[in-house]
Amino acid sequence: MIGLISKDFLVLQKLMRSQIPILLIMTILFTFSFGNSTYALSMVCVFLMASSVNIFYYDDTAKWDSFAQTLPIKKKTIVEARYCSSLLTILGGILVVTILEFISKIFVSRSESDVPFVPVLCITVFLVCLMYSILFPIIYRFGPEHSRVISIAVIMIPVLIFILLGKSGALDNLFTSLESSGMESMIPIYCYLSVPAGIVLLFLSCLLSIHIYNQKEF
Repeated sequence: MIGLISKDFLVLQKLMRSQIPILLIMTILFTFSFGNSTYALSMVCVFLMASSVNIFYYDDTAKWDSFAQTLPIKKKTIVEARYCSSLLTILGGILVVTILEFISKIFVSRSESDVPFVPVLCITVFLVCLMYSILFPIIYRFGPEHSRVISIAVIMIPVLIFILLGKSGALDNLFTSLESSGMESMIPIYCYLSVPAGIVLLFLSCLLSIHIYNQKEF
């Protein structure tokens, strides 16, 4: 499995060679311009999803799956390695953003109204895990090319719903009701619980992907 994970990171290295400098510059600019890493988190979230999904396209172009069937590797191991490399990618993103958060605390003054970093980080990790959990089985089922439109829809539909809810005032009403009911203090706890929930979703998604991949013929 270590060899398969290393293969994924070699592909990521090619992808990141041109993208990482741009991402770092924009992340630093957002962090110091707005005084916290909340906006940087959203950029890293999108980058992580795009990078991990792009590995599927590179593998499909190189006919990797057909080649892997000639090796003494179980299909289950191939799928598990992809999920492990994606988890390691998430950890790398967390490390980068956390370092930027500590640096920004030193050089940028904060106000009491700033959004707490750790709860936002937990929610971001959960959202990335959720997207992985949905996208990976779809890609394994339909293939990278055929699932391209579905993948875009899976990512864009929640974003559009969130924007529409924001414009309609539904989110403001939700926050107001939380404040009036006294549940506002419970929000950080739910944020922290979202991380293990995301990992459980990834585990279930991995089982589904293994089932799908085992039935495929190359």
